[in-house]
Amino acid sequence: MPQHLRAWRKHAGWTLARVAARLGTTHTTILRYERGDMKLPRNVLEELARLYQCKPTELQFDPADRKRGQLLHEAMELVQGMDPDIAQRWLEIGKLLQESK
Repeated sequence: MPQHLRAWRKHAGWTLARVAARLGTTHTTILRYERGDMKLPRNVLEELARLYQCKPTELQFDPADRKRGQLLHEAMELVQGMDPDIAQRWLEIGKLLQESK
């Protein structure tokens, strides 16, 4: 995910300094998150998603490919509401569909 954080920041029009000020940290810390030098805490991930106006799962993809992140978010919501056995079957169907491409 870190490889796309910078792209999301730029896509949203934020500077390192502005993001850092909003999160109450330094621009160096934000840069370290973007480079993958520091582990990105869940609460920071969620705040970055709010700042960049996206879902946390979308940050795993380049902004140009944000639809995949949106789909991943929807899939996660579906699975969270499913019985584990049904979720497993749903995953197996997805794998079969992927293999048939």
